[in-house]
Amino acid sequence: MTPLHAALVWLLVAVCVVTYGLVVVEIARIVRAALGLSKRVARLSELPMFAALPKARADLGRLGNAAFEAQSQLARAAWAVARIRGTAHAIVGFARSVRGA
Repeated sequence: MTPLHAALVWLLVAVCVVTYGLVVVEIARIVRAALGLSKRVARLSELPMFAALPKARADLGRLGNAAFEAQSQLARAAWAVARIRGTAHAIVGFARSVRGA
């Protein structure tokens, strides 16, 4: 092997070592960033806003039930008003017939 050939082989080995070293450093940075991101997501999941979501969902369900119940109560009230009006008209009609008007 000539000295020039040996020098080129050692240069190639050095370039490969540096390249693989840079790849390992970059992989370490990516892993560290991923771990930091997972910690950040874990901290975000502990925010009160996210803890309140199940309660908010239950509150929405209760509001929907209350709205449905209010609609039912309004229908009952309308029926009662109609019955009262009918009864009042019957009483007025009876009173008019008794008076002879």
